[in-house]
Amino acid sequence: MGDLDKKIISKIYLYETKKTFVQIILWSLLAIFFLILSIFFGTVIWGLLIEQESFDFLAILNQDVEVIKKFLFDNIFIFFAEIPKTLIVVFTIIIILLLFVIYGMIKNYKKNRNKIKSIISFWKKKI
Repeated sequence: MGDLDKKIISKIYLYETKKTFVQIILWSLLAIFFLILSIFFGTVIWGLLIEQESFDFLAILNQDVEVIKKFLFDNIFIFFAEIPKTLIVVFTIIIILLLFVIYGMIKNYKKNRNKIKSIISFWKKKI
């Protein structure tokens, strides 16, 4: 191989190294961001439900079967009327985005692993 070929290959590997590491860092930061955001919204929703005493409808389960049959649907309807629907929708969207990011990371794992192995072996030969 000539000197020009080595320079071109070296520049290509340098570009691929930067691209791979930026991609891995961005995907990881995106996953961490959505995880922290989902934890935040989850705790806010949980705190609102505790503050509103929304889980008091579970006390009906201590009653007789007839009482449970009579008031179960009313209690469930009241529970769904009390929950913060906007926060639940935002929380659900954040969880779905987090799952997409995790899926993308898992899907590209093998490709990124092979890229990193190739980059490491190239730079070991270079040094």
